[in-house]
Amino acid sequence: MGYVTFVDLKGEWRLYRGVGDEGELINDLKAATPLHDLAAAHDPILWVCSQSSGSQQTSIQRVQLPALSREHLAWDGGRVGALAGAPDGRQAVALELPSDINQQTALRLWDGDSWNAVEHQVIPDISSKLAWLDGARIVYESMERRLTILDLVSGQVEIGPAGCCPAAAWDIREWYAISSGRVVRFPFGQSFSHPPTALDGFNFGNVTTLRVTRDGNVFTWTEPRLWYRSKAYIQQRGASRKRFRLIDEGIGAVLGPFDNV
Repeated sequence: MGYVTFVDLKGEWRLYRGVGDEGELINDLKAATPLHDLAAAHDPILWVCSQSSGSQQTSIQRVQLPALSREHLAWDGGRVGALAGAPDGRQAVALELPSDINQQTALRLWDGDSWNAVEHQVIPDISSKLAWLDGARIVYESMERRLTILDLVSGQVEIGPAGCCPAAAWDIREWYAISSGRVVRFPFGQSFSHPPTALDGFNFGNVTTLRVTRDGNVFTWTEPRLWYRSKAYIQQRGASRKRFRLIDEGIGAVLGPFDNV
C-alpha cells in the first residue's frame, strides 16, 4: 500500500509516488484540463472538475490512477464550485454555482448514468467545499456558514457549528473541518452530539483549504500570503510539515494509500 501525490500545474497533470513531489514521477499528462477541485475515492479513482472560461465549458471527469486515463461525464449545468466522490468511486456530488443573482447554489448527484438535482432545505454557501462521509451522507458549509450533514437519499439534515472546508478519512471514520480558526475533528457517527476536538500531531497555521488521505495520516493544506496568494503544505503524522510549492498557484493533494499504484 502506498501514497501518491497528484498535482495540476494549470493544465499539466503529474502523479508522484509517495508524499510530495520528491518521489518517482509515475505519470505526466500535458495539455490536460486546468482544475478547480478534486476528490479521491477509496480505490485509485480521482474525480476532478474545471470551471468554464473563455471557450472552455465546465468539465467533470473520473480519472483512473496511475494511468491518468479520463472518462468525461456529460454535464449540462453551470459552473461547478466543489466536488466530492463516494468511497466506491461510482457516485459523486457537485456544487453547481448560480448563473445570476436570482438563483441559488444547487447540489447535483451523479448516479452512474446522469446528474440529478438533490433536494435540500439547507442551502450550501457559494464558497462551500464538499466531503462524502458514509452511505449517502455528505457534509458542506451552509449559507449561514454552519457545517451541515445531508443524507442524499432520505433528505435528513444535521446542522453543526460554524465551519468550512470539510475533509473525510473513511478508514478511521473521522472527518475534519476548519472551525473557530483551527482544524478540528468529528466522528462519522453523531458528529454534532459533542463539541469537536482539536487535531493533535499536525502543525497547522491559518488554514484556508484542507485535504486528507483516507487513513487520516497525511494532510495537504494551504495558508494565505500577501496579494491574495497562498502557500501550500504537506504533513504526514509523526513527521515535520513541509512546503508543497508546486500547488502554491495550482491544485493538488496526497492521495491514498492505494494497493495497486
